[in-house]
Amino acid sequence: MGIGVNATLLQNPEQHWGRPFFSGINLILTVMAWASLALSSVLILNTIAALITQQTDQIGIMKSLGARRLTIARIYLTEVFIVALLALLLAVPLSLAGAYFSSQWLLNLFNIEMDGFEYSSRTLYLMIAGGLLAPLLASLYPIWRGASLSVRQAIASYGLGADFGSSRFDNWLEGKVFSALPTLYAVTLGNLFRRKARLLWTQIVLIIAGVLFIIIISLITSVNLTLDNELARSKYNVRLGFSSDQPSALVEELIRTVPQTTGLELWNRLPAELSRNNVLLKQAGSLGVQIVALPVESVMYKPLIVAGRWFEHNDNEQKVLVLNAATAELNGIQVGDSINMNLLGQFNSEWQVIGLYRWFAGSGYAVEPVYAPLSTIQTFTQRKQYSSFALLSANVTTLEEEKTYADALKQAFQNQHIKLDFYTTIAKLEQRHYAKNQFRPITSMLLGLASLIASVGAIGLSGTLAIGVLQRTREIGVLRAIGASSSAIFKLFMLEGFFHGLMAWLISIPIAYFSAEPLSRKLGEIMLGIQLDFSFSWLAVWLWLAIVTVLVLLASYLPARHATRIVVRASLNY
Repeated sequence: MGIGVNATLLQNPEQHWGRPFFSGINLILTVMAWASLALSSVLILNTIAALITQQTDQIGIMKSLGARRLTIARIYLTEVFIVALLALLLAVPLSLAGAYFSSQWLLNLFNIEMDGFEYSSRTLYLMIAGGLLAPLLASLYPIWRGASLSVRQAIASYGLGADFGSSRFDNWLEGKVFSALPTLYAVTLGNLFRRKARLLWTQIVLIIAGVLFIIIISLITSVNLTLDNELARSKYNVRLGFSSDQPSALVEELIRTVPQTTGLELWNRLPAELSRNNVLLKQAGSLGVQIVALPVESVMYKPLIVAGRWFEHNDNEQKVLVLNAATAELNGIQVGDSINMNLLGQFNSEWQVIGLYRWFAGSGYAVEPVYAPLSTIQTFTQRKQYSSFALLSANVTTLEEEKTYADALKQAFQNQHIKLDFYTTIAKLEQRHYAKNQFRPITSMLLGLASLIASVGAIGLSGTLAIGVLQRTREIGVLRAIGASSSAIFKLFMLEGFFHGLMAWLISIPIAYFSAEPLSRKLGEIMLGIQLDFSFSWLAVWLWLAIVTVLVLLASYLPARHATRIVVRASLNY
C-alpha cells in the first residue's frame, strides 16, 4: 500500500523480554551452586582427615579388639551422615528464605511486585541428594584409608604418613632450594610439601577464589573501558529525537535559547527495507532497521569500524552506506558488496557497503541503524529543511549538569508543543550509567561468590594447619627440647600459612589472565549484546595479594598460637 514500515516488534511467546538479563543471573547462580557444593566437599574432606588423624590410636585399639575395616568405615560414615542430616535440617529453611528474598530483589529490579512465592520441588530434591551424597563421597577416601591401617601402624602412628622425599621434585627442592634458605624458611617449605594431597586440596580452594576475584575485577574494568570507548566515539552530550520531523530552522532557534550549547548537528532518519537478490535481509536488531542520515564530515559520532571505512568528504551524494557487522554476518555480506535499499516505499536503488561497524546496543530491543550520507538522502527525498535528530555538545561534565541541561532543552521544545521521542532522546552520561547498572547485579553476585570461596579457603587453610599442628605434636616437642622458642614455633606455622597464600596467588595469576577475556566477552554478549573491550586488571592482582595475605594470616593465627602452647613433656608423651 506504499506505507513504509519503520519498525516491527516480534515478541516470542516462549521467551520473556528480560531473558538476556536473567540468563546472566542464572549463569552466575549455577556457578555459585556448583562451587558451593565442590568447596564444601573439600572442607568435609579436610575435616574428616583431621578427625581420622586425631583418632588413629582409637582405630588401632578397635582393630586389635577384632573390628573389621568395613565396620570402622561404617562408624565414621554414619557419623558423617548424621552431621549431613543435621546440616540439611538447618539449610532447607534458610535456603527457602534466601530464595524468597532474592526473588523479591530480582523482581524489584523490574519494578514488579511479588504476589506469591513458589519453590522448585526438583531443586529441593537435588539439594537433599547433594547434601547427603557429597559429604559421604568426600569423606570416603580419608575414612577408608584410616580404616585400612594395620594395628601396628595405627597404634605406633600419630597421623597418616607423609610422602615428602619420595620423588625427584622433592630431592631437587631439598638440594637446590632448601639448602639456600635460612633454616626456618627451609623447614616451613618442607612442611608445606610434606603432604602433597592436602596441599593440593587447600590450594585448589584458594586458587579458585583468586581466579574469580581477578576475573570479576577485570570484568568490571572491561565494562568501564567499553563504555568509556563508546563515550569517546560520541562527541555529543545530548541527542534529541523528535516524534515527527521538525523544521531545521525552528530546531536551531530553540536550541540557541539554551546557553550551554557549544555544537549542533542535525540528522535524519527514514524507514527502509534492505534486500539482496530480492530477499529481505535478516537484521540483528529486533525492531528492524532504519536509515540514519548524517553529514559525512560529522564530528559528533563515529561508530567502531571493524571492516572497511567510515564516510569521507568525497562520499557526499554517493549511494554508500555503513552496515552493522552482525547483520552483515547473518546475510554473508562483505565490504564492497551491493544491496538494494527501498526508502519510504518509493525509492528503490542499489547501494554499496563501504564499511561495517560494531553495534553497541543497551538492550535487546532496539532499532538497528544503517548509516548513509545526509546529502544523498536529502537528494532522494527533497526534504532538506526538516530534521529527525538534533545532536548537541555542551559544557557539562557531570551527570547532574547533564540532567539539568537536558531538562532545559526538553522544556524549550515542550513550550513550542514539539514532542520528543522517549526512546531516541538520550543523554550520554545517563546512558553510560544505565548500561553500567545492567552489570551491577551480576558483579555483585560474582563478588559474593568470590567472598564465599575466599571464606571457605580461609577455613580450609585453618583446618589444614590445625591438622599439621596435631600431626607434628611430637616434632614440636623435639624442637622445644633442643631450644626452639615459642616465637620460632609461631613463625613456623604463620610462614606456612603465608606460603600457602603466596603459592595460590602466583598460580591464580596466569589462570585468571587466560580465563578473564572469554568470560568477559561472554557476559558482554549475554547482558549487553556486544563484545566487551577487554582489559585485564593488574590492580586486581595486587589487591588479591593483599586480601589473601590477610586471609591466610587470620587463618594461621589460632593453629600457630596453639602450637606455641604445647609443652615438651605432653608432646613427647603424645
